[in-house]
Amino acid sequence: MDAAFGSAFQEYWGLARLGYRLAPALSVGLEAGALGNEEYAAERGGAFLRFNLMATEITVSGGFAGNYIEDDPSGYMSVGIYRRF
Repeated sequence: MDAAFGSAFQEYWGLARLGYRLAPALSVGLEAGALGNEEYAAERGGAFLRFNLMATEITVSGGFAGNYIEDDPSGYMSVGIYRRF
């Protein structure tokens, strides 16, 4: 679980993931998150796939995102590359 908050514009961001390790280098699971500020608020939910390659981790996720103000949901996709030092 990761979260952040900023006081200047009341911005926030949070993401929680729950996964299962299929193999030593491969995990799969579900994710849910919320983000916004004093004028905007949205949520998202989907799935992720994570690969661990020695000191590098690659996470691919996607699903549906919605805005509390607008009724039409849309899709999202993200790729994260993390490296341990």
